[in-house]
Amino acid sequence: SKNEQWTVRVTPNDGIADGPAGEATITVSNTPPTLSALVITPTTNIYNDITLTCSVVVTDPDEAPTPTYEWSIGSNVVANGSTLNLANVGASPGDVVTCTASVTDGDGATASDNTTTTIENRLPVVDSISLSPSIVYTNDTLTATAVFSDDDGQTVSGTYAWHVIDVATGTDTEVQNSSDNTLSGITYFDRDDEVYVIVTPNDGMNDGTPQTSTSTTIVNTPPEEPSISISPDPASTQDDLICSVDTP
Repeated sequence: SKNEQWTVRVTPNDGIADGPAGEATITVSNTPPTLSALVITPTTNIYNDITLTCSVVVTDPDEAPTPTYEWSIGSNVVANGSTLNLANVGASPGDVVTCTASVTDGDGATASDNTTTTIENRLPVVDSISLSPSIVYTNDTLTATAVFSDDDGQTVSGTYAWHVIDVATGTDTEVQNSSDNTLSGITYFDRDDEVYVIVTPNDGMNDGTPQTSTSTTIVNTPPEEPSISISPDPASTQDDLICSVDTP
Protein backbone atom coordinates (compact mmCIF):
# COMPACT_ATOMS: atom_id res chain seq x y z
CA SER A 1 0.00 0.00 0.00
CA LYS A 2 0.91 3.64 -0.35
CA ASN A 3 3.65 4.81 2.05
CA GLU A 4 4.68 1.25 3.01
CA GLN A 5 8.43 0.61 3.18
CA TRP A 6 9.68 -2.61 1.66
CA THR A 7 13.14 -4.12 2.15
CA VAL A 8 14.72 -7.01 0.30
CA ARG A 9 17.71 -8.81 1.84
CA VAL A 10 19.92 -11.10 -0.27
CA THR A 11 22.22 -13.62 1.35
CA PRO A 12 24.76 -15.25 -0.97
CA ASN A 13 25.77 -18.91 -0.62
CA ASP A 14 28.62 -20.69 -2.45
CA GLY A 15 27.46 -24.19 -1.68
CA ILE A 16 29.51 -24.36 1.49
CA ALA A 17 28.73 -21.26 3.52
CA ASP A 18 26.66 -18.04 3.50
CA GLY A 19 28.35 -14.78 2.77
CA PRO A 20 27.44 -11.36 4.19
CA ALA A 21 23.89 -10.29 3.30
CA GLY A 22 23.05 -7.18 1.28
CA GLU A 23 19.75 -5.31 1.25
CA ALA A 24 17.80 -2.53 -0.47
CA THR A 25 14.77 -0.56 0.74
CA ILE A 26 12.01 1.26 -1.16
CA THR A 27 8.92 3.23 -0.08
CA VAL A 28 5.67 2.75 -2.05
CA SER A 29 4.71 6.09 -3.60
CA ASN A 30 1.25 7.57 -4.16
CA THR A 31 -0.39 6.72 -7.48
CA PRO A 32 -2.22 9.78 -8.90
CA PRO A 33 -5.93 9.33 -9.70
CA THR A 34 -7.15 9.08 -13.29
CA LEU A 35 -10.50 9.92 -14.88
CA SER A 36 -12.33 8.07 -17.64
CA ALA A 37 -15.77 7.66 -19.21
CA LEU A 38 -16.75 11.30 -18.65
CA VAL A 39 -20.24 11.82 -20.10
CA ILE A 40 -23.13 14.28 -20.04
CA THR A 41 -26.60 12.73 -20.13
CA PRO A 42 -28.99 12.73 -21.84
CA THR A 43 -27.10 12.66 -25.11
CA THR A 44 -30.08 13.57 -27.35
CA ASN A 45 -32.98 16.02 -27.15
CA ILE A 46 -30.88 18.57 -25.30
CA TYR A 47 -33.29 21.48 -24.78
CA ASN A 48 -33.04 24.60 -22.64
CA ASP A 49 -35.58 23.43 -20.06
CA ILE A 50 -34.15 20.02 -19.10
CA THR A 51 -31.68 18.86 -16.44
CA LEU A 52 -28.26 17.55 -17.47
CA THR A 53 -26.22 15.05 -15.44
CA CYS A 54 -22.45 14.70 -15.57
CA SER A 55 -20.67 11.52 -14.46
CA VAL A 56 -17.12 10.20 -14.52
CA VAL A 57 -15.23 7.09 -13.45
CA VAL A 58 -12.36 7.71 -10.99
CA THR A 59 -9.53 5.17 -10.81
CA ASP A 60 -7.13 5.31 -7.86
CA PRO A 61 -5.48 2.15 -6.41
CA ASP A 62 -4.62 3.94 -3.18
CA GLU A 63 -7.98 5.40 -2.14
CA ALA A 64 -11.44 6.37 -3.37
CA PRO A 65 -11.46 10.15 -3.92
CA THR A 66 -14.73 11.87 -4.84
CA PRO A 67 -14.89 13.91 -8.06
CA THR A 68 -16.28 17.44 -8.27
CA TYR A 69 -18.11 18.96 -11.24
CA GLU A 70 -18.19 22.47 -12.66
CA TRP A 71 -20.60 23.62 -15.37
CA SER A 72 -19.99 26.47 -17.79
CA ILE A 73 -21.77 27.98 -20.78
CA GLY A 74 -19.29 29.53 -23.13
CA SER A 75 -16.67 31.07 -20.85
CA ASN A 76 -19.04 31.65 -17.91
CA VAL A 77 -19.18 29.26 -14.96
CA VAL A 78 -22.86 28.79 -14.12
CA ALA A 79 -23.05 25.99 -11.54
CA ASN A 80 -21.30 23.28 -9.55
CA GLY A 81 -22.44 19.76 -8.82
CA SER A 82 -23.25 16.70 -10.87
CA THR A 83 -26.52 18.11 -12.29
CA LEU A 84 -27.46 21.29 -14.12
CA ASN A 85 -31.01 22.57 -14.59
CA LEU A 86 -30.74 24.54 -17.82
CA ALA A 87 -33.94 26.46 -17.12
CA ASN A 88 -32.31 28.00 -14.03
CA VAL A 89 -29.29 29.42 -15.86
CA GLY A 90 -30.95 31.12 -18.83
CA ALA A 91 -29.60 28.70 -21.41
CA SER A 92 -30.52 29.25 -25.06
CA PRO A 93 -30.52 27.07 -28.17
CA GLY A 94 -27.06 26.93 -29.71
CA ASP A 95 -25.27 27.40 -26.37
CA VAL A 96 -22.32 25.05 -25.76
CA VAL A 97 -22.43 23.57 -22.25
CA THR A 98 -19.21 22.22 -20.71
CA CYS A 99 -18.88 19.88 -17.75
CA THR A 100 -15.44 19.81 -16.13
CA ALA A 101 -14.76 16.94 -13.72
CA SER A 102 -11.86 17.19 -11.24
CA VAL A 103 -10.49 14.97 -8.49
CA THR A 104 -7.81 15.40 -5.81
CA ASP A 105 -6.44 12.53 -3.70
CA GLY A 106 -5.16 12.66 -0.14
CA ASP A 107 -1.66 13.51 -1.30
CA GLY A 108 -2.80 16.44 -3.40
CA ALA A 109 -2.42 14.69 -6.75
CA THR A 110 -5.07 15.86 -9.21
CA ALA A 111 -6.75 14.90 -12.46
CA SER A 112 -9.21 16.83 -14.61
CA ASP A 113 -11.21 16.29 -17.79
CA ASN A 114 -14.08 17.99 -19.60
CA THR A 115 -16.76 17.26 -22.17
CA THR A 116 -19.35 19.38 -23.97
CA THR A 117 -22.87 19.25 -25.35
CA THR A 118 -24.84 21.75 -27.43
CA ILE A 119 -28.40 22.89 -26.68
CA GLU A 120 -30.70 22.02 -29.56
CA ASN A 121 -33.29 24.31 -31.11
CA ARG A 122 -36.95 23.32 -31.19
CA LEU A 123 -38.76 24.60 -34.26
CA PRO A 124 -41.35 27.37 -33.95
CA VAL A 125 -45.00 26.61 -34.69
CA VAL A 126 -47.90 28.44 -36.33
CA ASP A 127 -50.81 27.77 -33.98
CA SER A 128 -53.49 29.51 -36.04
CA ILE A 129 -54.08 31.83 -39.00
CA SER A 130 -57.11 34.03 -39.56
CA LEU A 131 -57.93 36.35 -42.46
CA SER A 132 -59.84 39.61 -42.06
CA PRO A 133 -62.16 41.16 -42.90
CA SER A 134 -64.55 38.22 -43.20
CA ILE A 135 -66.09 39.72 -46.35
CA VAL A 136 -63.46 41.05 -48.76
CA TYR A 137 -64.30 43.41 -51.58
CA THR A 138 -62.25 44.11 -54.66
CA ASN A 139 -60.39 47.12 -53.33
CA ASP A 140 -60.04 46.00 -49.68
CA THR A 141 -56.80 45.21 -47.90
CA LEU A 142 -56.70 41.63 -46.62
CA THR A 143 -54.90 41.03 -43.31
CA ALA A 144 -53.51 37.72 -42.00
CA THR A 145 -53.26 37.33 -38.23
CA ALA A 146 -50.97 34.47 -37.22
CA VAL A 147 -50.46 33.14 -33.69
CA PHE A 148 -47.01 31.64 -33.09
CA SER A 149 -45.46 29.57 -30.30
CA ASP A 150 -41.95 28.35 -29.50
CA ASP A 151 -41.07 25.84 -26.78
CA ASP A 152 -37.66 27.46 -26.35
CA GLY A 153 -39.18 30.86 -25.54
CA GLN A 154 -37.68 32.57 -28.58
CA THR A 155 -39.34 35.44 -30.39
CA VAL A 156 -41.03 34.17 -33.54
CA SER A 157 -41.58 36.13 -36.75
CA GLY A 158 -43.41 35.05 -39.88
CA THR A 159 -43.00 35.11 -43.64
CA TYR A 160 -46.27 35.50 -45.54
CA ALA A 161 -46.59 33.99 -49.02
CA TRP A 162 -49.83 35.34 -50.51
CA HIS A 163 -51.53 33.33 -53.26
CA VAL A 164 -54.30 34.40 -55.63
CA ILE A 165 -56.31 31.85 -57.62
CA ASP A 166 -57.90 33.15 -60.81
CA VAL A 167 -61.24 31.36 -60.82
CA ALA A 168 -61.62 31.78 -64.59
CA THR A 169 -58.39 29.91 -65.37
CA GLY A 170 -57.68 28.07 -62.12
CA THR A 171 -54.18 29.54 -62.08
CA ASP A 172 -52.63 29.77 -58.61
CA THR A 173 -50.09 32.62 -58.44
CA GLU A 174 -47.88 33.64 -55.55
CA VAL A 175 -48.19 37.43 -55.74
CA GLN A 176 -46.28 38.50 -52.62
CA ASN A 177 -43.75 36.83 -50.31
CA SER A 178 -42.38 38.89 -47.43
CA SER A 179 -42.86 39.78 -43.79
CA ASP A 180 -45.92 41.85 -44.78
CA ASN A 181 -49.09 40.24 -43.41
CA THR A 182 -51.36 42.40 -45.59
CA LEU A 183 -52.35 42.21 -49.25
CA SER A 184 -53.87 45.08 -51.22
CA GLY A 185 -56.81 44.29 -53.47
CA ILE A 186 -56.15 47.41 -55.49
CA THR A 187 -52.93 45.79 -56.71
CA TYR A 188 -53.33 42.05 -56.43
CA PHE A 189 -56.87 40.64 -56.64
CA ASP A 190 -60.18 41.07 -58.43
CA ARG A 191 -63.78 40.00 -57.99
CA ASP A 192 -64.29 36.21 -57.69
CA ASP A 193 -60.58 35.51 -57.09
CA GLU A 194 -59.70 33.19 -54.21
CA VAL A 195 -56.95 34.35 -51.86
CA TYR A 196 -55.01 32.44 -49.20
CA VAL A 197 -51.70 32.80 -47.41
CA ILE A 198 -48.94 30.37 -46.40
CA VAL A 199 -47.19 31.44 -43.18
CA THR A 200 -43.70 30.18 -42.32
CA PRO A 201 -42.52 30.79 -38.73
CA ASN A 202 -38.90 31.58 -37.85
CA ASP A 203 -37.37 31.74 -34.36
CA GLY A 204 -34.18 33.54 -35.40
CA MET A 205 -32.38 30.26 -36.02
CA ASN A 206 -34.62 27.99 -38.07
CA ASP A 207 -37.87 27.96 -40.01
CA GLY A 208 -40.76 25.92 -38.70
CA THR A 209 -43.33 24.04 -40.74
CA PRO A 210 -45.35 26.33 -43.06
CA GLN A 211 -49.09 26.49 -42.40
CA THR A 212 -51.76 27.38 -44.95
CA SER A 213 -54.80 29.50 -44.18
CA THR A 214 -58.28 28.89 -45.46
CA SER A 215 -59.07 30.76 -48.66
CA THR A 216 -61.43 33.68 -49.00
CA THR A 217 -63.37 34.62 -52.13
CA ILE A 218 -63.33 38.23 -53.24
CA VAL A 219 -66.84 39.62 -53.65
CA ASN A 220 -68.09 42.34 -55.96
CA THR A 221 -67.64 45.93 -54.81
CA PRO A 222 -71.01 47.70 -55.24
CA PRO A 223 -70.86 50.90 -57.25
CA GLU A 224 -70.76 54.10 -55.24
CA GLU A 225 -73.68 56.50 -55.17
CA PRO A 226 -73.64 58.68 -58.29
CA SER A 227 -73.74 62.46 -58.24
CA ILE A 228 -76.91 63.73 -60.01
CA SER A 229 -77.62 67.27 -61.12
CA ILE A 230 -80.51 68.89 -63.08
CA SER A 231 -79.99 71.96 -65.21
CA PRO A 232 -80.88 74.67 -65.62
CA ASP A 233 -81.46 75.44 -62.01
CA PRO A 234 -83.63 77.34 -61.46
CA ALA A 235 -85.73 76.42 -64.52
CA SER A 236 -88.76 78.03 -66.14
CA THR A 237 -91.73 76.34 -67.74
CA GLN A 238 -90.16 76.88 -71.16
CA ASP A 239 -86.81 75.24 -70.38
CA ASP A 240 -85.68 71.80 -71.42
CA LEU A 241 -84.40 70.00 -68.33
CA ILE A 242 -81.13 68.10 -68.55
CA CYS A 243 -80.26 65.37 -66.02
CA SER A 244 -76.50 64.84 -65.58
CA VAL A 245 -75.13 61.77 -63.81
CA ASP A 246 -71.54 61.63 -62.57
CA THR A 247 -70.47 58.11 -61.53
CA PRO A 248 -67.37 57.83 -59.35
